[in-house]
Amino acid sequence: MVTLTEYQERAYPIWKDAGFRGIIRGTTGSGKTILGCECIRKFREEYPNTSVVIVTTAGGRERKVVNAWKNELRNFGIEDVDVFTYLQAANMTMRKRGMEFVDSYFHKDDVKLDEPMYDLMIADECHHLANPQEGKVMQMNPIFVLGLSATPEESTKILGEPIDAITVDEARVCPFTVHMVRFDPTIDEMERYNRWDKAMKEHALKVSDGSRESLPPGTDGNYDFLTMKRREACYTFESRIPIAVNLVKKHIGERTVIFTERTIHAHKIERALLDEGIRCSMNVKDKNTFKDFEEHRTNVLVMVKSLREGWDDPTLSVCIMASLSTRPKIITQTMGRTMRINPTDPSKHAHNYLLLANGTSDHRVKKSLDYPNDKFKEETPESLFDKELEEF
Repeated sequence: MVTLTEYQERAYPIWKDAGFRGIIRGTTGSGKTILGCECIRKFREEYPNTSVVIVTTAGGRERKVVNAWKNELRNFGIEDVDVFTYLQAANMTMRKRGMEFVDSYFHKDDVKLDEPMYDLMIADECHHLANPQEGKVMQMNPIFVLGLSATPEESTKILGEPIDAITVDEARVCPFTVHMVRFDPTIDEMERYNRWDKAMKEHALKVSDGSRESLPPGTDGNYDFLTMKRREACYTFESRIPIAVNLVKKHIGERTVIFTERTIHAHKIERALLDEGIRCSMNVKDKNTFKDFEEHRTNVLVMVKSLREGWDDPTLSVCIMASLSTRPKIITQTMGRTMRINPTDPSKHAHNYLLLANGTSDHRVKKSLDYPNDKFKEETPESLFDKELEEF
C-alpha cells in the first residue's frame, strides 16, 4: 500500500472540481508520479473502463522515466494504461489520424480529427506540450487532462493556470543547499567571451539603428549565431574543471552527478577525474557507461543534458552544474535529481553546486530560481577549498 502525503491526497478533489482538466505544479522530488497514479486510480473508481494514456519524457536512451511510471502503476494495481514518450505518442497520433509520409509530403486521409483517442491523458513534465513536435500529442483530443510539472509556465496557454501548487516547504524532499559558486575565468577565457559579447552588442545596435544592445531570440539570425558563440565560450571555460574535480574530492564517496552543456567539456572533466584516480561513468552522445553508475560500481556520473527530468535515484546527494543552461526551468529540473528522500539514509542532505563565471551571463541565474533565500549559500573556490586550486 502506497502512503500518500496531504498534497497527494488533495490533488484528486481539486482536479475534479476543475472539471478534470488542469495543471498541478509540484517542486522537483515531490512525488508527482505517485500523485498522478492516485488520480488515475480514483478517476477509474468513479468512471470504470475509461482509456488512459500517460505521456512523459524519455529519461535518456534507457527510457527510465517511462519505466518508472510503469513500475508505479503496478504498485497501485493499475492495469491497461499506455505509457509513451512525447515523441512516441506524437508519431503514433499522426499515424492514427491518417497522416502518412508519402513522397516527402504528409498526406491526410479523411478522418475525424476531433474524435478522442483516449478519455484521459496524464501529461507528465507538461511544459513539453509547448514544443511544436511534442505538443502534437494534444491531437489525441483527450476529454480530460492532468498536467504535472515543476516548471509548467510554457504549457499554461494550453492547459490554463495551475489548479494547485506544491511548494518546497511542504514537499516531501530532503534538506538541500544551493551553493552559488562564483569564480574568475582566466584572462584568455574572458577575452574570448568578451569578443563575442562585443560583436553581439555591435550587431544589435546596427540592426536596431542604435536603439538596442540586445535582441529577443529569433529576431535576427546573425545575432542568434553570435549569442550561440558567446554561450559556447562560457560553457567551455576550462577554469570550471578544477572546481568540479575538487568538489568531487570534497564529497568523495557520495553519489555525485556532474552536468555540463557540451560533450567536449564532459570528456575533459572525465580525464581530470581519472588523472586524480577517481573513476567515473559517462552519459554523453558518444560514450555511455551509465550502467556502472546505476549498479554502484562508480559513484560519479558525468552527463550532457539527458536525464535532467524525471530521473529518480534517491541515493544521489551531490549535483555539480559545471556549466549552466540559459533556461531557468532546466536548472530547476536538474537540481531536482538530488532532492529525493533516501529511505536508507534519513540524514541525507543534498548539495547543488552552480558554477557561475564572474563577468558573464551566468550572474542572471539566482533571480530566476524559485527557492527560499535560506536555501542559497554564496561561495567562492577559496571558501570551499582549503588549498589553492591546481591546474588540470
